[in-house]
Amino acid sequence: MAKKQRAIPKYGTLTIGDNEYYRTRIEDADGVRVAIYGRTREELYDKVNEAKDQIDNDTFRRKTPTVKEYAEKWLMLQSAHIRQTTLIDYTSKVKLHVIALLWGI
Repeated sequence: MAKKQRAIPKYGTLTIGDNEYYRTRIEDADGVRVAIYGRTREELYDKVNEAKDQIDNDTFRRKTPTVKEYAEKWLMLQSAHIRQTTLIDYTSKVKLHVIALLWGI
């Protein structure tokens, strides 16, 4: 059976000197956009997947989560056994009265 090909997205290109690189940007755990480069689309695709795995592992395996992460996880856990309107209310309260006050938004 033939190996299934993965769907590799089209990335932007950047020329530095005589070399052409593929580039994309992703957000890290803090919401900062980080540029990732590769010589081929396949290499860049692998780097992006590895970076996303590292970001996910760092966020969920941190010993001391931030208040924002804890509140978002709490909302996700509550969504399993409350009504949709209650979840919307809880979400707005957390954003307005917890996250906004701590982050100065």
